[in-house]
Amino acid sequence: MLAETESKYIPHALTKINEFGAPINGYKLTAVLVGILIVIPALGIGNMNDLYNWLLDLNSIVMPLHYLWVFVAYMALRRIADRFTSEYHFIQNSKIAFGFGLWCFVFTAFACIMGMFPKGVAAYTSQWYFQISLNLLTPFVLLGLGLILPSIAKSINKKISE
Repeated sequence: MLAETESKYIPHALTKINEFGAPINGYKLTAVLVGILIVIPALGIGNMNDLYNWLLDLNSIVMPLHYLWVFVAYMALRRIADRFTSEYHFIQNSKIAFGFGLWCFVFTAFACIMGMFPKGVAAYTSQWYFQISLNLLTPFVLLGLGLILPSIAKSINKKISE
């Protein structure tokens, strides 16, 4: 996926491919991120079963979060729907369509937030606090990485073009 992205979003060094067509630096970044996601929780979670269950729960938190952007985009498009014509509308009435998008956004956000609370761990123990801290911090770190990489790519592309 890194080798096929536009250069304005990913720094060139991460898209550099080896003789086999694999983005080796991108794989190194992925290895570092996965290593961090495994090593740090392993220090506070304890056994492998709890670590595995935490990673599954983290996936169920982080994966639906990107749909929030889809719902925001849908609501933004429905707000300006009168400025363009389209042959297909999921819902004809813009206000009802916006409400549907808002409901999907709120429901998904609520489900993700509720998923952040650790399951199968005694509440208010050190392990519970550790897991909820990681569950809250990880999405923001990944979002931050997604916001930082395009700015790094922009500065690198500017240096390359000069």
